[in-house]
Amino acid sequence: MAVVGALRWGLPSVVSGSLRMPFNAISGRRYAVEAATSPSSLYLFIGEVTGQVDSTFDLEPMNGFGRFYRIRPLP
Repeated sequence: MAVVGALRWGLPSVVSGSLRMPFNAISGRRYAVEAATSPSSLYLFIGEVTGQVDSTFDLEPMNGFGRFYRIRPLP
């Protein structure tokens, strides 16, 4: 069993016009990436990523208002 503590985003970077978001993860564990228009609104599933060393998720460019993101482990 590997324990990495609470899931946390790292420092983002821009790669080929997309925002790359690094996060800590357990290798092989599946994670859901979700987005919402405010921290208290409904979060919608936007993708799934499998954890590995130096896990990242690329977010496509968007227009208009900002979004809030979260990541959570899947069963």
